[in-house]
Amino acid sequence: MFATGNRRLGWLAAAVVWSVSGVALAQEPTVEAAGAGYARPFYVGLGIGGVFGVSGGGGSMFRIEEDVGYHVWSPGSHPGLFVGLLANQAFKENYVWADVDARVGFDINVYDWGSGMLLITPGLALGVAISHFSYTDPGMGGEVTDTTALFDMMFHGELRAVLVDGLLTVWFRPIGLEVAARDGTSVNWDLNAGVLFNF
Repeated sequence: MFATGNRRLGWLAAAVVWSVSGVALAQEPTVEAAGAGYARPFYVGLGIGGVFGVSGGGGSMFRIEEDVGYHVWSPGSHPGLFVGLLANQAFKENYVWADVDARVGFDINVYDWGSGMLLITPGLALGVAISHFSYTDPGMGGEVTDTTALFDMMFHGELRAVLVDGLLTVWFRPIGLEVAARDGTSVNWDLNAGVLFNF
């Protein structure tokens, strides 16, 4: 009698576990759910690369980037429209550049393989930049420093690979035209790559 009761309880427990597992799996965010509101809309990320002066800029510099944002509209199979903040720091000898920008872009799904996607991402960023240099003047023998605040704007185009069921995005930015303006205008070309973590 007790053995029969235990077997029935065992089958009942197994059925409950199976049902709960099925519900959890059904609710797990997947890349395929992008059309109904991107399954992992929030992201944070890092990038590295270079800045190359085109006109009136500070020359070539090493660059670090931090990125945070949220997808606010996901039409069809596309992750869609996102807004966020983009921060950059660029360095070379005696010179530092830093900017903070509000960013908007659109992730376009060009190829979907089930557990991932290939995206093309055009975007625009607007904000403020700080330019600072410091060096010793060999003629005067003293230190020369200057800090300037500038308006900063960047047009960018990226290639993105969304991996691991949408958890991870690897990106490459071959197009990054950055314009800074105050009394005059400088233009830089940014070439960066990085990774985003999606939630």
